[in-house]
Amino acid sequence: MSATALAWIAPETFAVPPLFAAALHALGYVAIRCQTGATNAHEAKLRVLFMSAFATSGECAHAYAADTRPTVLVAATADAAADALAMARTGDEVARADESPAALGHRLSRLTQRAEDVEELAMRRGHRNPVTRLPDRTTLNVAFWQFYDDAALGEGKALLLFDLDHFLPINQQFGVAGGDRVLREIALRLRRVAAPGDLLFQLEGDEFVCLLARESREAALADAERFRACVAAASFELPDGSANLSASGGLTFLDGRVGAHAAIHQAIHGMFMAKAIGRNNLVLYDDVAQLAATQDRKLDLSDITQSTAIAKERLANMISVLGRQLVEEARREANQDALTQLHNRRYFDERIPRELELARRTGGALSIALIDIDDFRVFNNTHGHPTGDAVLRHIGKMATVSIRSVDWLARYGGEEFCLVMPATLTDAMHVAERIRRHVEAAPATSLDERPLAITVCIGVVQFDPHRDLDPAHLVQRASEALHVAKNTAGKNRVVAG
Repeated sequence: MSATALAWIAPETFAVPPLFAAALHALGYVAIRCQTGATNAHEAKLRVLFMSAFATSGECAHAYAADTRPTVLVAATADAAADALAMARTGDEVARADESPAALGHRLSRLTQRAEDVEELAMRRGHRNPVTRLPDRTTLNVAFWQFYDDAALGEGKALLLFDLDHFLPINQQFGVAGGDRVLREIALRLRRVAAPGDLLFQLEGDEFVCLLARESREAALADAERFRACVAAASFELPDGSANLSASGGLTFLDGRVGAHAAIHQAIHGMFMAKAIGRNNLVLYDDVAQLAATQDRKLDLSDITQSTAIAKERLANMISVLGRQLVEEARREANQDALTQLHNRRYFDERIPRELELARRTGGALSIALIDIDDFRVFNNTHGHPTGDAVLRHIGKMATVSIRSVDWLARYGGEEFCLVMPATLTDAMHVAERIRRHVEAAPATSLDERPLAITVCIGVVQFDPHRDLDPAHLVQRASEALHVAKNTAGKNRVVAG
């Protein structure tokens, strides 16, 4: 298991002692030494803040309040401990400087557990799975009819449900933490496969649902197959080894006569058929129903093991006729920026209205960051346009490795990129600052091997359902924050709007 990073903010003479470092490491923590004037180590989830690191109690109080991460306040005297208790936020810890390393470690463990409990509670209150951050069954029931009303794409409206094959052995071999890691990775893969307008949900355990709308039934079936196949596309790397999974899926088309509950049960019938014919398959509910009708029997899960070769052959023929490679290539060209391989402006314009509507309906936090390359014209004018293209690809790569699995990034236009995050402004600022630091620190050269100093400015805003009545207004506010970063703050800056 990877260590949890914590920011260690102490006087210059009080670096992390070896005894403390060893004790913290044994408990799963690694301390990152921070200057008193730069306490925002964004890769750190917790803080250890020594009050004696500050010249006055006012400076200490200001530094403490400026960062909302869970914190252990360390006091050198009884009076300082009383001050710390007076200003400490609910849930934070107060310790004495003469406490043992083990005592500090246990305080950090309590702090971590409380933070995780608060995060999980917030996820559940927002009807999101705390592991994958995907909306749950409650949200699906609410979103179902709205999706159906909004989806005006011919006959290809469908509900896809799939269940992971042999997921229980993952939990047994790698523990719950390993299973959660696999679920998070699967949620990330699904988001990558999803098209603008697709709605993803996680039901109980290892069951996932997608509401999708395509121009035809054949296109919906082909894309449903892509969802299923992406689970088995690569192995899942875990701390104690690797694991391989597949998924069995059921697909049912929506005709306006069934609600979410009935549609899920139809998809479940298809999913059990897929498991019966060997797992790692996708089965259409219509085929299950037709098999039952031809045998003049009531549709029941006990019947799905019979005559399954016919259904499997039918599915193979349908997908073959469609020509899945042509469909995939056409969609990739329509929604992907050819230079950076990121989502393009068309994808952004199609997806962002739904992101705003979902945030408005569920009350979930949503923020965007507009990223602009500083002095981009210099690269084109001094080194040529091929180097300028390389810089754009470099920024896209650095941003991609810096964002979280729940975020998505698009090239907005020219040298601008837009990052969409289901996050509060505070968390979004952390992500944006991580991008800025990674871009600044990453080495880059022109095509003739001359070093390039690349920096970016980023404007970050949180969606306000009362102010941002449309995506254009939200982007405009991010653009204004970006303008401040470039023209007022001195470039290479992150500014909140």
